[in-house]
Amino acid sequence: MSNLVPVKRMNKNGVLVTKYVKPDSLTSGKAPSIGAPTLAPQKKTELFQSSHIASSDDPRVMNGEVIDRVAVGDVLYSRSRDGVTPGEFRSVRLQINRPLREGEDDRIASMVGYAFKLTLRPRYGGVEVIETDTPYSVILDADTAYAGTSHMEYALSKFEGELATIIQEGSPVRKTDKAGPGTKDTRAVNGFNDESLSFEVYYDKVVGDEGMDAAKERGLDFEAIDAVLSHDVRPLAEGML
Repeated sequence: MSNLVPVKRMNKNGVLVTKYVKPDSLTSGKAPSIGAPTLAPQKKTELFQSSHIASSDDPRVMNGEVIDRVAVGDVLYSRSRDGVTPGEFRSVRLQINRPLREGEDDRIASMVGYAFKLTLRPRYGGVEVIETDTPYSVILDADTAYAGTSHMEYALSKFEGELATIIQEGSPVRKTDKAGPGTKDTRAVNGFNDESLSFEVYYDKVVGDEGMDAAKERGLDFEAIDAVLSHDVRPLAEGML
């Protein structure tokens, strides 16, 4: 597991969020970029283990393992994958294949925000960091209720493609100096330009995930959701739950 530790800090909107930082940033003589950190209390990990669903404090998730459904507090996020597409979501969880570095949560928020702008054309509001729930992932406030597009289904189908391009290459190259002198041929958001970097996108509302449908009916009952999704008990799941 990463040697990063969780700390609390206030973001620019005055909301208390959790970030993961190197331990030496808490004890070195240099002032850390996040002010007055305090160690977050350890959450109680669920004893029940499932390959279908896990809480964000599950050791597997904390180590960067990809599990299709991750519960963060009382919100269940489902991973975008074959047959599962984003619905009209209110927040997004983005997980990468290495620990986040300092400041990358805000950088990813800018990337998601730009993809949001290109496809969903929000009337107002931006994408903000809610918390970094594990050393590998960040939860973002990205609410489709603010979308200005009249073609929501089409916009949602394009969102992840734009996001993938922006994460690697950055936002489109500016063709003029409209954003300010010298901004022509630059990007508003720079990409990672790292072919080894991969990511998974989770949403709090999706289309095509029966586990999420079960959660709407039964709440965050991991065992019930696991039963619904288990091929071994499919007749039971369909007939009795």
